[in-house]
Amino acid sequence: MDKWRIEKLKRKIVKKQDNTYTQLFQECLEALGEGTIVFSKDKSEKFYQEIQAVSPFTTWGRIDWENIHSFQEFDHIDDAMVTIQ
Repeated sequence: MDKWRIEKLKRKIVKKQDNTYTQLFQECLEALGEGTIVFSKDKSEKFYQEIQAVSPFTTWGRIDWENIHSFQEFDHIDDAMVTIQ
């Protein structure tokens, strides 16, 4: 089986498994590419609560960056991962 056919079958299987997701969510997953992990609803809610506990949010649900006084910028995600550990 050639690589193109295998990829086509993989996408078909993923679509069948993920039929509960909206089209927009599907497109986001596709844009993020391989290696993207979708956490359970419970785990996602836990992460969200942890972020809310340490970050100010606007009334429309975005992090209020103007009220964060201490932050660090990174050029690559691997740099951030080293800081977290």
